[in-house]
Amino acid sequence: MRSGAPAAGQRLVIAGNGPQADELRALAAATPVADRITFLDDVSDDEKSHLMAGCTAFVLPSKPRPEFVETFGIALAEKMLSGGGPVITTDTGGIGEAVGDTAVVVPVSDPDAIAAALDDVLATDPVDRAAWAERSREYALQFDRAVVLDKILDHVAALETAPALA
Repeated sequence: MRSGAPAAGQRLVIAGNGPQADELRALAAATPVADRITFLDDVSDDEKSHLMAGCTAFVLPSKPRPEFVETFGIALAEKMLSGGGPVITTDTGGIGEAVGDTAVVVPVSDPDAIAAALDDVLATDPVDRAAWAERSREYALQFDRAVVLDKILDHVAALETAPALA
């Protein structure tokens, strides 16, 4: 975190246990702000929505790898449905569809761009951040499980009542 920047003094919570967890823990421990970095391993579905709703900003810096490309970004849609602060992410795979124009999108593998985006988001008036989060939630409602299931059931019902083709 850059001194004097809006992100300075904030707590960083890193949730999950991906393949770089040990490396990230070691890097965090070596920083002068190690006491403000919290790692959470497995987060249950119940905890996840509360954690997401309580965050000031949510960062998912996905990057394509030979073994993995973010096909949609379900974590982003879940975050947007949960509320909380704005999303900061990268434009790779299906992330663009998941966030539409409701997220701050930074270049892949650009930590300085992520830091700048965090500073911008944290400097945004809380009322504006709340309005941004609501706009994101409205966009993400199309991906809500209940909405998707209703659409599938409506489609099946329409097929059942459609006249058979000879």
